[in-house]
Amino acid sequence: MGRRICSLLASTFIVCFLMTSSVTSSKNLNITTDQTSLLSLKSRLHLEPSHILSQNWSNPSNVCTWIGVSCSRRHHRITALNISNMGLKGTIPPHLGNLSFLVSIDVKGNSFQGNLPVELAQLRRLRFLDLSSNSFTGQIPASLGFLSEIQGLSLRNNNFSGFIPATIFNLSKLEMLDLSFNSLRGKLPKEIGKLQNLMDLRIQDNQLTGSIPFELYNVSRLERLALTRNSLSGELPDDICDRLPGLEAIYLSWNAISGHIPVSFPECRRLTLLSLSNNAFAGPIPREIGNVTMLDMLYLGANNLTGEVPEEIGNLRRLKQLGMGKNIFSGSIPLSIFNISSLVFLDLAGCGLSGTLPSHMCSHLPNLQELNLYNNDLYGPLPSRFDGCSRLQALSLRDNHFTGFIPREIGNLTMLKTLRLFHNRLTGEIPPELGKLQQLEQLHLAVNLLTGSIPEEIANISTLTLLALTANRLSGSLPKSIGSRLPNLDLISLETNLLSGHIPDSIANSSKLTYINLGNNHFSGTIPSSLGSLRLLQRLFVHGNNLTGLSFITSLANCRFLIDFWMQNNPADDFLPPSIGNLSTSLKVFLAWNSTIKGSIPNEISNLTNLVELSLSGNDLSGFLPSGLGRLALLQGLFLSDNRISGSIPTGVCQLTNLGELRLSNNQISSQIPGCIGNGTSLRQLYLDSNRLSSGIPSSLWSLKNLLELNLSSNLLNGSLSPEIGNLEGAVLIDLSFNQFTQNIPITIGRLDNLINFSLSHNRLLGSIPNTTGNMVSLEVLDLAHNNLSGSIPMSLEALKHLKTFNGASFQGAAHGRISYYELLRATDGYNDNNLLGRGSFGAVYKGVLDDGMILAVKVFNLEQEAAFKSFDAECEVLRNIRHRNLTRVISSCSNHEFKALVLEYMPNGSLEKWLHSDDYFLDTTLRLNIMIDVASALEYLHQGLTTAVVHCDLKPSNVLLDEDMVAHLSDFGISKLLGDDQSISYTNTLATFGYMAPEYGSEGIVSTKCDVYSYGILLMETFSRRKPSDEMFDEEMNIKRWISNAVGDDGIVGIVDAKLLSTEDRFYNEKLSCLTSLMKLALNCCEDNPEDRLGMSDVLAALKKIKLQFLAYGALGATGIVR
Repeated sequence: MGRRICSLLASTFIVCFLMTSSVTSSKNLNITTDQTSLLSLKSRLHLEPSHILSQNWSNPSNVCTWIGVSCSRRHHRITALNISNMGLKGTIPPHLGNLSFLVSIDVKGNSFQGNLPVELAQLRRLRFLDLSSNSFTGQIPASLGFLSEIQGLSLRNNNFSGFIPATIFNLSKLEMLDLSFNSLRGKLPKEIGKLQNLMDLRIQDNQLTGSIPFELYNVSRLERLALTRNSLSGELPDDICDRLPGLEAIYLSWNAISGHIPVSFPECRRLTLLSLSNNAFAGPIPREIGNVTMLDMLYLGANNLTGEVPEEIGNLRRLKQLGMGKNIFSGSIPLSIFNISSLVFLDLAGCGLSGTLPSHMCSHLPNLQELNLYNNDLYGPLPSRFDGCSRLQALSLRDNHFTGFIPREIGNLTMLKTLRLFHNRLTGEIPPELGKLQQLEQLHLAVNLLTGSIPEEIANISTLTLLALTANRLSGSLPKSIGSRLPNLDLISLETNLLSGHIPDSIANSSKLTYINLGNNHFSGTIPSSLGSLRLLQRLFVHGNNLTGLSFITSLANCRFLIDFWMQNNPADDFLPPSIGNLSTSLKVFLAWNSTIKGSIPNEISNLTNLVELSLSGNDLSGFLPSGLGRLALLQGLFLSDNRISGSIPTGVCQLTNLGELRLSNNQISSQIPGCIGNGTSLRQLYLDSNRLSSGIPSSLWSLKNLLELNLSSNLLNGSLSPEIGNLEGAVLIDLSFNQFTQNIPITIGRLDNLINFSLSHNRLLGSIPNTTGNMVSLEVLDLAHNNLSGSIPMSLEALKHLKTFNGASFQGAAHGRISYYELLRATDGYNDNNLLGRGSFGAVYKGVLDDGMILAVKVFNLEQEAAFKSFDAECEVLRNIRHRNLTRVISSCSNHEFKALVLEYMPNGSLEKWLHSDDYFLDTTLRLNIMIDVASALEYLHQGLTTAVVHCDLKPSNVLLDEDMVAHLSDFGISKLLGDDQSISYTNTLATFGYMAPEYGSEGIVSTKCDVYSYGILLMETFSRRKPSDEMFDEEMNIKRWISNAVGDDGIVGIVDAKLLSTEDRFYNEKLSCLTSLMKLALNCCEDNPEDRLGMSDVLAALKKIKLQFLAYGALGATGIVR
C-alpha cells in the first residue's frame, strides 16, 4: 500500500510539474523558442563528423530551412526533427521539450549518451519517437507515459536498464513499440494488455524473465510479436491464434519457453514467419503445422521435440526457410520436404534422423542455397544427382554414416562455397571434378576412408580458404603447385594420411595461411625454409613424419604470430639451433619429443617468454639444463624425460610459479633436489625418477599441497622419510622406490586418503608397517617390497576395500630368511602336479603358498642333469645383483647337495606363450605393444645397464611372465651368459631354443648381446602374427623370418598379422595397419643375418616407444582390454 501511495504522489508531482511548466512557458513559445531549443541541442554535441549542423544551424537563418527540420505552414513551428545517421555524439538537452508542435523525432543511428530528459513528456503532439541505435543509459523515463498521442516508439539498441515502466502501457494509441537490444529486466508487465491498438511489439535481446502475460493475447490487432533472446518461460496458450488471428510474424527464439507447440497456428492465416527455436518445447510437431500455408520461414530448432517429422510440412509450398535441427526426432526425412520447390534454406542437423537420401533429392529444389543434414544417423550412398540444386552454396552432410564414393556430379554445383562431408565412411578417390567449384571456399572431407592422391585440380581453386582432408588414406605426394594457386588459403589440414614425398616449397605462396597441419604422414626430406615467409602463420604441425634437419627453425623467426609448433616424432637427427630463441614471443607450445635431437638445449630457448608447454622428451639431448629456464614465467608443462641431460636442476626452475607438470625422468641429473622446489606451488605432477639425485628430500617439497603425482624412484636419495609426507593430502601417486631411504615409515602416511598408488620398495626402511596405513582408503597399489621391515601386517589393511596389489615380499622374506626344504614341500603340497606351472629344460616350476599366506613360485632344478647345477649357479649369479621392474625377482632360495630351488615372485597371469597360443585368451594391440616394450626394457638393462653385460640366450614367449597388471617380467636365466669385458664369447654347447636362436649362436656358438636382439625380433614377429617359428607351415625353404619379409616387401602384411587386430570397419584401420607394418620392419631389422647389422636394444626400445606414441596420437588404440 505504501508503495502505491508513493507512486501516486510521484505521478501527481510529474503531472503538476508539466502543467506548471507548460503554463509558465506558453506565453513565450514561438519560433524563436524553437530555434533556441535546437541551438541548445547543437551546443550539447561533442562530435559531428560531417559538420553539417555546425555550419547550417546558425542564428541568422530561418530555423525552418535548417537541415533535418520541418515546419508547419500555418504556425511556422517545428513539427519534425530528423538528424538520423549523422554520427553525432552528445546528450539531449531538456530544452527539446519546448518544441511543443513536434510530431516526429528521429535521431537514430548516432551516439547520443546519458539519460533522457523528463521534459520530453511536454511534447503532447508527438506521434513518432525514434531514439534507436544510440548509447542512451539509465532507466526508461516513466514520464514517456504522458505522450498521449504517440503511435510509434523505438528505443532499440541502446543501453537502457532496469524495468519497463508500467506508464508506457497508458499510451493507448501506440501501434509500434520497440525496446529491443537493451538491458531491461524483470517481467513483462501485464498492463501491456491495455495497448489495444498495438500491432508491432519488439522487445528482443533483453533480460526479461517470467512468462508472457496472458493479457498480451488480448491485443487482437497484434501483427508482429518479437521477444527473441530473453529468459522468458512458461507455455504458449493452445488458442494463441484464436486470440491473435492477425499475427504475421512470431519471434520467440532463444528463451526457455516449454510445453507443446500449439495446434491453433493455422488460425493465424497471415502468418509468414514462426520462430520458436532454442527453447524447451517438447512433444511432437503437430501435423496441423502443414495448414499454415502462408509460412515463408519456420524455425523450430534446438528444442526437445520428438517423434517423426510430419509429412504435412511438405504442404508449405511458400516455405523458403526451414530450420528444425537439434531436436530428438526419430524416423527418416519425409520425402515431401524435398518437393518444396521454394526452399532456400533447409536445416535438419543433429536430429537423430536415419535412413537414406533419395537419389533425386535435388530434382525439385531449384532455389536451395544451404542444406544442413549433419550430425544424424543417415547412411547409404550420397545422392548421385545434384543437378537440380544448381544454386546450392553450402552443403553439410558431415557426422553421418554415408558410404560409397563422392559423386562426381557435385562438381556441377558451381555456386558452392562450402562443402562439408567429414566424419563419414566415404571411400574411393577425391573426384577431380571438384576442381570445377571455382567459388568454393571451404572443402572439408576429413575422417573418411578416401584413398588415392590429392587431385591437382583441387590446387586450382583460388577461392579456397580451408582445405581439410585429415584422417583418410590419401597417398602420394602433394601437388607441387599447391600453394601457387591458392592465394586465399587460411587453413590446410592433411594430418593422419599416407602422404609422402617432400613438403613443396610452393606452399609458402599461400601467404594468408595461419594454420598448417601435415602431421602423421610419411613426408620426408627437410622442412622448407620458405615457410618462414608465411608471416601470418599461427599454428604449424609437422609431427609424426620422416622429416630431417632443424635448420629451418631459423627461418621461422619471421612468423611473428606463431603460437603452436609441433614437430615431435620425426628423425630430425640434428642439433637444436640457438636461433630457436628468435622464434615469435607469441609461441605457447613447442613439441619436439622423440625426434632424435642431439646436443644441448640452447640457453636462448629462454627468450620464448610466453611458452606454456615445452616438450623435448625422448631425444638424445645432453649437457646441462638451461640456466635461463626461470625466465619462462608462463610455463605450465616442462617435459625433458628420456634424454642424457646431466648436471643439477637449476634453481631457475623454482621461479616457474605457473608450472603444473615437470618431467625430467630417465636422465643423468645429479646433485640434490633444489631446496627451493617448494616455491613451485602450482606443481601437480613431479617426475624426477631414474636419475642420480642424492641426499635427502628437501622439506620444502612436502609443502606442495597441490601435488597429485610424485615420482622420485630409481635415484640415490637417502635419509629418513619426513613426517611431513602427510601434507600431500591431494596426491594420488607417490613412488619413492629404488632409493636408499632408512628408518621407519612415518605414521603420517595415514593422512594420504586420496592416494591410489604408493611405492616404497627397494629401500632400507626399518620397523613395522604403520597401523595408520589402513586410513589410506583410496589405495589400490601398495608396494613395500625389498626393505628391512619387521613385525606383522596391520589388521587395518583389511579396511582398504580398493586395494588390488600389496607387495611386501622382503617384509615377509625377512622373517623367512632362506626358506627351508620342508616349508617349500608344504607350500607346494609335496610338489603336487596340481600346482605345476610349467616344465623346462632343467626342472619344473610350482605354485606355492607359505604358511603365512604368501603366494610364490618355486623353481625346482632336476639335479639328475649335470647341466642343472650350472643352470642354478648361473641364475643365482645373474639374479643376485640385478633389479629391474621387468625382471623376475628372486625372493629366496633353498640349496644343498641334493636339492636346489629358487623362490620367485609369483606371476598370476602366466606366460606370454599362454596368451598368444590359447583360444581362451586374447591380447589387444595395446597390451602386445606394452609387453614387448617391457621385454625390450629388460634386455636394454641387461645389455647396457650393468657393469658386466648379461645375455639371456633363451628369449621366447614361455620365458616372458605376466603379473596381475599384465606387466611383463623376463624369467629363466639358467643358460644366460656374463660377457665381462668381451663383446662376445664362444661356447661349444648351445642350449637355446630352436627357431629363436641367432644363426651365429647355433652354428658357431658365438654369444653376444646381438643374439638376444635376434631372438627378440623373432618374438616380436610371433607376438603380432600368433605364428610360432616352429609352426607346421614353415620348413627349410620358408621360415617365419622369410614369411614376414616377403609380406612386408609386397606391402601385404594384412595376411600375416593376427586377424583379430585388424578390422576394415575400424575408423583407424589405416593407422593400425601402418603401425603393424612398422613393427614387422623393426622385427626384420633385429633379425639381420650379420650381428653387426642388427640394432642395439636401446634403439629397438626407442623405435617401439615411437610406434606406440604415434599409435596413441592417432587415437587408434581405444580402451585396453583383456578377453578371457
